[in-house]
Amino acid sequence: GSVRAFGAQRHRFPWDRQAVETIRAAIREDGVQLLHSHNMTAQQYAGLAARRTNVPHLYTQHGANRHHHGLKDRIRAFLLRRLTDRTVAVSHETAASMATVQRLPLGDIIVVPNGIDPHPHVPSNEIAALRAELGIADGDFVFGSVGRLAPVKGWDRFLPIFKDALPELARTLAVACSDIKLLLVGDGSCRPGIEEQARELGLGGNVVLAGYRPAPRA
Repeated sequence: GSVRAFGAQRHRFPWDRQAVETIRAAIREDGVQLLHSHNMTAQQYAGLAARRTNVPHLYTQHGANRHHHGLKDRIRAFLLRRLTDRTVAVSHETAASMATVQRLPLGDIIVVPNGIDPHPHVPSNEIAALRAELGIADGDFVFGSVGRLAPVKGWDRFLPIFKDALPELARTLAVACSDIKLLLVGDGSCRPGIEEQARELGLGGNVVLAGYRPAPRA
């Protein structure tokens, strides 16, 4: 199949009407049976486009986004309820945040956790090769995250906390501080800043940035 992509001039007030009409036309032309939006701006355009089409609109929020805390977005979230047939959150924490910040009834939010296989089978030789590539020794304690390196992830706030907690963590695990590795898989605009901050905090040997990986579960 093919993928159709549409852009919107988000600076237009109150919204880009042409973008709404373009999406609505695509719904009719492609026989769309369900419109699924992700995060608030997409929810707004999908909700407006779904009007007068009789196509149900499902909205998924992927986190307790701090950008939704402002008065304007709280009002917008309240109004968008009328343009949304079902609301999904990817975690109970996200649902609780939506109920508190956006004043959405908690009972109206369906929680569907992100689906992952927590115990994927990866051959031991592949793990050894990957550790060698990343400079991680067999006895190192590794923890981390898979995701884009964007400001919303808050790594600039986490790294100082990691530095302060490192000695106690090392004592608890009975390893040297140098044997504890924070592995970040992904790429983004914050990568240079994370690398520089890690060096400034003396964590250059503890923070490993693997970059974008097409198969991060491995």
